[in-house]
Amino acid sequence: MLRRLSLTALLLLTSFSFLSARPALAPDEDVLVLPTTATLTESGSWDVPLRGWVFELEKDSSWRKFQLKIIARKLKLEPGSEANTLFRERARMFLVDNQRGKRIKYRLADQTVVCDKSKANGHFQGVATMERTSDGLSADYSWLRINVVPPPGDERRFEGYVQLVPPEGVSVISDIDDTIKDSVVLDKKELMANTFMRPCRALAGMAEQYSRWQAKDVVFHYVSGSPWQLTPMLTHFIEEKGFPRGSFHLRMFRLFDSSMLNLIKSPFEQKVRKISAILDRYPQRRFIFVGDSGEADADVYGEIARRYPKQLLHIFIRNVPLGKMNDERCKKAFDGIPENKWTVFEDAAELNELEF
Repeated sequence: MLRRLSLTALLLLTSFSFLSARPALAPDEDVLVLPTTATLTESGSWDVPLRGWVFELEKDSSWRKFQLKIIARKLKLEPGSEANTLFRERARMFLVDNQRGKRIKYRLADQTVVCDKSKANGHFQGVATMERTSDGLSADYSWLRINVVPPPGDERRFEGYVQLVPPEGVSVISDIDDTIKDSVVLDKKELMANTFMRPCRALAGMAEQYSRWQAKDVVFHYVSGSPWQLTPMLTHFIEEKGFPRGSFHLRMFRLFDSSMLNLIKSPFEQKVRKISAILDRYPQRRFIFVGDSGEADADVYGEIARRYPKQLLHIFIRNVPLGKMNDERCKKAFDGIPENKWTVFEDAAELNELEF
């Protein structure tokens, strides 16, 4: 009996040692570095939140290829067509193997930081403290490059950025779908096509307007009900269409667990929670809120404005054809908010009328 127990303990110890010796990042695993914003503390150092997602694409998985083929066939996508190619590229992010228990190292400026272990959904986070005199670090409004430290012999590069946001100034909280990107959220068939099968289309004039604000040192936070799996697509859209780089705050979603229900829930609670966290991090900054009338943006921004009246600069709601803002909706959403603090707009040029 003792001999059997000793053998079992030896096997367990050997297995533990083998697992402990595994590299933090395997050669077939990828890391997506998620953009965040840093806060300047009272002591004069930067508080830098680090976030990322580690996963395995499983490019050689017959099961995943079969699933994509079946769905593409049901959607009547022609093999080799642009729609089919876009669908496979975007949909595969929902079929990745999320990697749990990974400790990813980040290098930023003059230090290396080990993040917390990744969760079941592959997401991980950490915090770095950077002195304003650190090498490669500016005390001014700027972006700091961060890189994943790969295991020895792994020459791949995974990099991202964190924005150094001053305590005072102006920030924009912006929705994405039907605010800056033509998605048609209220028509589910069109939404599906625009999200997975068509090139992303920017709404006229919005990139130019955002760029004008960026020239005034305005900071951008993109808060959307889209799931995190669309981050690569949305990042490419922002860059390709000329929108300012900003932090992403998307909806958590994972196949086959309770977070699947998030996609059918109203984004109201998620957006209020995420936006409140941003305003709490930057209590001295003033905020412009930009959204659309398709879903809950007006209600979300109205709720935030009542909670944080001193930080409100202005609310802009784009009037979309399938969900127009009538007097009743405006009265409910903006109850208690001065009329000169909100605008329902049709043309992006109307945003340029705001002075600050």
